[in-house]
Amino acid sequence: MKQVIVTEGKFDKALLEKVLPEEIIAKTKIDAGMGATSALSLARSYCINGANKILVVIDSDSNNERQIYEKKSFAESFLSFSPSNSEMKVVLFIPELESIFFADKSFIEKYFGKEITPTEFDLYKRDPEYALEKLSGGKLPKNIRLDLLNHIDSEIKGKIRNEPGVKEIIEYFTQNSI
Repeated sequence: MKQVIVTEGKFDKALLEKVLPEEIIAKTKIDAGMGATSALSLARSYCINGANKILVVIDSDSNNERQIYEKKSFAESFLSFSPSNSEMKVVLFIPELESIFFADKSFIEKYFGKEITPTEFDLYKRDPEYALEKLSGGKLPKNIRLDLLNHIDSEIKGKIRNEPGVKEIIEYFTQNSI
């Protein structure tokens, strides 16, 4: 029937719509839950309603390997009880999807008009919410995220598409595509 990506929220949906290749967007429905649990329930609903390939995109909300493993295991286990033979996959962004804004140091430096050391950049990538607040001088990360989204050009898209989670999504929908 169809391919579906389910995200945790509307911003995640908008971000994926911006960065994924057009050939995937054209044949894939992207829907937003209201948090990780909601996204998993929504994915099960799509499974029950006949979607062939379902991919769930959630944040790990942690850099701790044990917590990351537990969250992914829980999500996969939750989806495994779906009464269908739909193909399902969970992609976990560590610690959150917004880390893909940090795919390119020069993009962040140009946007914020600040030079960032390699050490700072690595720290920021591990905690994007903190980074966006710090780099913006205390502005709400939510507002900065939306503006950053609008500044993504084709060059940055190419770099973002090579980030592990985004690359995994692209490969999932290009291998044995329906």
